[in-house]
Amino acid sequence: MTNPRSTQNYKPLVFLSFDEIFYLCSLLDRPPFVGLGVAGYSEEVTLEQRAYGLICAERSLRARGIARFDQTGNIQIQNDILNAVGIAAYAEQTYVLQKITEDSVLDQISSYVLADQAMLLFNPSPMIYGIVILPDREQLIAEMTAYSLPLETTESSHQQHKFLVSKEMLERIQQVSSPMPSNLLVSQLQMEGVPVNSAHAFAETMEKNHTLTSIHVIIPQSQDRTSVQQITVVQSSKIGWLVVESSSNLAGGATVYSVSSLLRDRLAKSFAEWLLPQ
Repeated sequence: MTNPRSTQNYKPLVFLSFDEIFYLCSLLDRPPFVGLGVAGYSEEVTLEQRAYGLICAERSLRARGIARFDQTGNIQIQNDILNAVGIAAYAEQTYVLQKITEDSVLDQISSYVLADQAMLLFNPSPMIYGIVILPDREQLIAEMTAYSLPLETTESSHQQHKFLVSKEMLERIQQVSSPMPSNLLVSQLQMEGVPVNSAHAFAETMEKNHTLTSIHVIIPQSQDRTSVQQITVVQSSKIGWLVVESSSNLAGGATVYSVSSLLRDRLAKSFAEWLLPQ
C-alpha cells in the first residue's frame, strides 16, 4: 500500500494531480516524466479517456488560478509552476527512491536536476503529487540521504563490513513472504565466504525491523541512450548497508553484489559524485 507521506517534511510549491502534470507536460511537448509511479498508465487508458482527462486538468488548473486564458485565447500557466514541471520534464538527472518501511509500507520520492535547478516530488496520496523547489544540489543530497537512511544508527564507524553475495542469495534474503531464519542465513552467508562477524551483523539486520530503499539513478546520455544505475540501502536501528552490483563475477559469470556497512556521510558522498561538479 502507499504511505500517505506527511507534508510537514517539505514546503511544497503546489500539489498537482497526475492529469494536471500530464497536461502541463503536453504544453511543453514532453511525455510524462519518470518517477510518477504510474508506469504504463498512459497505455491503459483510451484516447477518449485521455482527452477527457486533459480537459478536466485544464479546468482544474484554471479554477485554482494556476492557468488562465489571455486576451487572444491562448492558455497561460503560472511561471513558477510551469518551470517546476519543466525541471522534471527536461531533467539532466533523475533520482527515483522507492522505500519499503519497517511496517512494509511502500513510499516513494523522486528528484530532478536541470542546470542549477533542483526539484523534489513526493506522493501524499495516489495520483497526487507535491512539488518542492530546493535551493541547490547540496540540499537535494541532504534530502535524499536522510530519506534513504532515516535513523541515526548506533553502530560505530570503526565496525566496517564488506563482502560479496550471489544474486540468488540476495533474492532469497529479500523474499518478504518467507524470510530466512537468522541462523540459516548466517550459515548460507558463510558458505559464500562471508566472514562470520559480517554474516551475523547482516543477518540480524534482515531478521529485525528494517527499511529498504532502492535508488534508481537515471541520466540521459543522448537522444536515444540513457544510463540507469541502481543501488539499494538497507537500515536497521543499529546499522546501514549499501548493496550494489559488483564488477566481480563468481564462477560461470554469475552476478554478485557487494554488501558493505554504510553511514550517512558515505551515502552523501556517493550522491555528490553524481550531482556535484568534480
